[in-house]
Amino acid sequence: MVEGSSRRIHGVDFSGAQDAGEKIWISSGNIEGDSLVVEECRSAVDEFETTDREAILRGLREFISDRSESAFGLDFSFGVPREIADDDDWNTFVQSFSKHTDVESMQNEYSEQARQLSDTDGVHLKRETDEKWKARSPYGFITRSQTFYGIGTILAPLVRDELVSVLPMQEGKSDRPWVLEIYPAATLDSLSLNREGYKDNTIESRERRMQNPEGIVAEEVEVDECVRERAICTDDALDSLVAAFATFRTVRDGPPAVDETSHPEGHIYV
Repeated sequence: MVEGSSRRIHGVDFSGAQDAGEKIWISSGNIEGDSLVVEECRSAVDEFETTDREAILRGLREFISDRSESAFGLDFSFGVPREIADDDDWNTFVQSFSKHTDVESMQNEYSEQARQLSDTDGVHLKRETDEKWKARSPYGFITRSQTFYGIGTILAPLVRDELVSVLPMQEGKSDRPWVLEIYPAATLDSLSLNREGYKDNTIESRERRMQNPEGIVAEEVEVDECVRERAICTDDALDSLVAAFATFRTVRDGPPAVDETSHPEGHIYV
């Protein structure tokens, strides 16, 4: 059995929005044999009993650091394209990220750096892992808040205080939580499930949301009936379930070897 395969699994659908408590969802389960058994799925409001964004993000950070025998899949970019990163290695980049004081200044700085590159097409560049899995630029309008709060409020303090192992840029130490970047749309795509069209309130969207949990269950995953219902009713809950599956699959199969030179931008696990 792969080292780490006894870890408890948590999938986090992350948000940096003002109402992050309603949009952040966490699905949790245990690995039993070669299967994942998911028995919990709840919003950050329910988990941390507050609607304040600062308190929610602080609570999530502490939730991660307190669970040394767990693995977490988080849905935000762990880095930016190497062409515009100010640091050559990932650890230095993350720990110096606090120089960005707000979402807009971060986006403007990266856009201006991209604009000054003579061989670029546009100002919203993508990482190699974004290109591979058809993800958006980490600092584009749709993703910028996730990146700013995800790296600055969640990752940077945890990395600075050596409270986690962020794969594959760091060694997965046995006495620390493992943290992985995931992207639910890419995971659904890899399973030939509905990558798009499941987040609206139409009949068609609900049908797609019903199909996606069934596809996850077919991949050696057992899902509590309450979790299944929440995933069908709420797209953020569904994404947290998909995040848990991607985390489980990585832990079960074994993450790639540590090689920061190959992943200075971060790495999406599917």
